Order: sequence, then C-alpha cells, then structure tokens
Amino acid sequence: MTKFTKSAIYTGWVRHRRFLPAKHEFTYKVYLTWINLDEVNKLFTKGPLLSRSKWPSMIAFRRKNYLRSSKEDLLQACRAKVSEDLSFDFDGEVCILTNLQYFGLCYNPVSFYYCYGKDENLKAIIAEINNTPWNQRHSYCIDMREKNYKDFDKDFHISPFMPMDINYHWAFGPAKEKLAVKMQNFHKEKQMFDVDMQLERQEWSTARVLKYSLLYPLIPLKVIWGIYYQALRLKMKKVPFYDHPKLSADEHKEPSHG
Repeated sequence: MTKFTKSAIYTGWVRHRRFLPAKHEFTYKVYLTWINLDEVNKLFTKGPLLSRSKWPSMIAFRRKNYLRSSKEDLLQACRAKVSEDLSFDFDGEVCILTNLQYFGLCYNPVSFYYCYGKDENLKAIIAEINNTPWNQRHSYCIDMREKNYKDFDKDFHISPFMPMDINYHWAFGPAKEKLAVKMQNFHKEKQMFDVDMQLERQEWSTARVLKYSLLYPLIPLKVIWGIYYQALRLKMKKVPFYDHPKLSADEHKEPSHG
C-alpha cells in the first residue's frame, strides 16, 4: 500500500456547465471519501459511528451500495468487471472515491473505482453511475494503462434534459495530493455540457470524517435535492425534456448483497 492508496478524505468543488441549448452553470463544495478496499474491515467496525452494518449506524460502508455483481467480495467484483469489459486482469489494490452511507441513506451520482497493479500504476477506472428517480446503475470501464482519457458513446440514461445521442470525453488526473476529473458531453460534434471536479487530499481519521459529516450533513438528501432543484431551473429555461428509453429491468436490477 502506497501513500496515495491509503484511505483518505478529499474535499473541493464540482462545477457543472451547460452550453446548449441554454446556458446554465452552478458550482458546489464536496466532501468525498477515498476508501482502500483492503482497509474496510479496519476502518468500519460494528460501532455506532463507523460501521459496515445497517442503520442505526451514523456512517456506514455497505456492500449493497456498490457495484452490481454476482460476487460478494467487492474487490473480486472489480477484478471481474475490468476483465469482462477491458479484457485484461489487474492484480493490485482498489480505492473507491465515493459518498458513504449516512443515517441509513446513501446516494452517489457517480462512484469511481481506481484499480491499481502490483507495480503501483493505475490500470483502470470503473465509473459507476446512478440515476434518479429510476434508481438504476450502470458502469463504464476506462483503460488507464496508456492514456488518461476515454472517448465513447453514451448508452445509459441519466438526465431527462440530455439526449441519448451523446459522445463522452472523460479525463482523469492522478489521485495524489490533488485529484481532478473532467467529463464532457458532445452532441452532433458540439460541446453541450461538462463537469469539472477538483479535490485536495487529507489524511483519514475518524475525527476528520465526523467533522466533515457535520459540515456536510445528510449528504444523500442534499445531493438528491440539488438534482431536482437544478432540474427545475432547466425546466424554467425551457430546455427540452427527453423521456427515459425502454430498458429491461434485469439489466439494471439492484444487487442482493447486504
């Protein structure tokens, strides 16, 4: 385990910008946890503060909130996902950049799984997307062995204010003292939307996790409220609304792991 794969806290900001068909922009502060899967059992005991159990834990890391898979072990689920989607295997650690579960509630618009080799180099990133109100999940795998970006077509409905015929350009900086992610949406070769995330690392401690949990209370509710508030603003700007395409229930069913 290296200095930068140890569990930590990242704080910073996220900016959303829409360029077409109407301009729309907002920025908000974020607090995210960087969890090394090898440290989960050590960091999350069965106490009332940091736990792997169900409510009434204040803060929890629960398997069911992450990566649909037939595999109970989350690390093995990540290995299987990369092997299936990218046709290669990695043999190192996995760190998740995510929101935890707070007072029984958890919602992540996206969680990023950073997959490392034993040579300590980043091999792949899994981006697990959640949408609301449909409560569906979808994962994209990005090969990070030779370049830090990926261009690909959208195949999962997230926002009803975004069409399906979108091309993505996602770029990732290294997860060190600072961490950056940029996600761009192009429609008919014109940039329609982008998201910038800029974070700075802090060492993990229970006291620091509790501090930021108090500074950012009820994170899942704030995230969901923010999504609907921005949707209302887009509606008022008369941005076109796109219905959810018909998707099979089996493809996006929730995991059964507890």
